[in-house]
Amino acid sequence: MLSNGGFDSSAGWTLDGSFTISGGVLNVPRENGAIVSQLETIMTGPLLVNTNYRLAFTLNAPNGHIDFKVVTVGDDLVTTASYSTGLQTINFTTPAAWSYPAMDKGIGLYVYYSQAGQIDNISLIRV
Repeated sequence: MLSNGGFDSSAGWTLDGSFTISGGVLNVPRENGAIVSQLETIMTGPLLVNTNYRLAFTLNAPNGHIDFKVVTVGDDLVTTASYSTGLQTINFTTPAAWSYPAMDKGIGLYVYYSQAGQIDNISLIRV
């Protein structure tokens, strides 16, 4: 459902804080409150209510771990957790109703205080 999951460029991604895309990876900052997101208009479709999804990506966290949560406008989809180097798979179910139903239902990663690292080959599918 995500566009440009291989981070060949920054096309399709909104980078806030110190996130950058270079060398075919998403560079995750050592920063609190930074977010990278993709709007539903860029995705192959919006997130739907009460639906199961799987987010997968390859993570390089050379100094320990990266802490983030998965969000959409107004709703946390996955609470903050620590992720280490390797293939990461996160399964989640969207809420039965959105907090702000008229807002864009794209997806974002919201970083908390953590180590810097890189994400590559991110994908999102309905399961």
